[in-house]
Amino acid sequence: MRLAHPLAFVLGLLLGAAAGAVGTGGGTVEVPDPEYEIPGALYYVDAHHGSDSNPGTDTEPFPSITHALAQVSGGDGIIVRDGSYGDLAFGASGGLAIAEVFSDWVTIRAEEGHDPAVGKVVLGTWGQESTPDAMPFSQVGNSDLRLRVDGLLIEDTLSIYGSRYVDVRNCVIRTVGELTELAEIGAGVTVFNGQHVQLLHNEVTHSGIGVAGMTTDFVMKGNHIHHNSHDGLKIYGGDNWIVEGNVFHDLDDGLGDDDPETYQNNHVDGFICTRSSTRGDIKRTSGRGARATSSSAAISSTTSKRWPS
Repeated sequence: MRLAHPLAFVLGLLLGAAAGAVGTGGGTVEVPDPEYEIPGALYYVDAHHGSDSNPGTDTEPFPSITHALAQVSGGDGIIVRDGSYGDLAFGASGGLAIAEVFSDWVTIRAEEGHDPAVGKVVLGTWGQESTPDAMPFSQVGNSDLRLRVDGLLIEDTLSIYGSRYVDVRNCVIRTVGELTELAEIGAGVTVFNGQHVQLLHNEVTHSGIGVAGMTTDFVMKGNHIHHNSHDGLKIYGGDNWIVEGNVFHDLDDGLGDDDPETYQNNHVDGFICTRSSTRGDIKRTSGRGARATSSSAAISSTTSKRWPS
């Protein structure tokens, strides 16, 4: 099922504040600074010319992101060159949570002029430190990860489970599969049971749902979510969200209301909040396809327009 017209949804500020620390009665969310520094050492990764025996320098790089992550400390950076680096699962050990992965931010960043690609990215786990059994949502995260990912192509979904302090920016995020399969596969980005997660200036496309979240202290700013087969943003629950300046358009599973259902036919919304049990109200201001029940935030400056073909 498609929206009646190709629309762009520009979601305004959740929580009704312009900058700085924003409060909702249950806590605060820090609006992120647009830039960052890497105070520690820089390590380089090159899929074509790297080796595990190298020291990870500019001229003698490591071969993989996974190997580089095993060498770095808090504050360091990993600069990644062209290549396909496969799936990346990080921030847990055998399904168990790690209380503190890094003591300071570690940054994985594409080298300028390069377009490195990874497959499926999974950060963290729903498990706990002593058992793989899923933690209760009231626990609000299970691991201080402190990982920033900047400028990568993520070819087969990004999932963040339980991790605190994750920053994903300037990435292109997709899902492997045909249009007929995408809605059943899930979301391009999933953030469940985390805390202090930021999605900044990413492109999420060729997925089912664009972004699905049930998390706390979440910032989603300046993202472009388009040409997906299901909802743009789906909130399952959480507390303290900022959603600002995101554009949603061309959400369409290829089936009309009266078409034979040869595969899953979905109602499509730009924004939807469902079965949230958190404080406060979400207020719909304007824009077709913005549908909500309750959450700990308010949407303002929501607009819609035709997207130029």
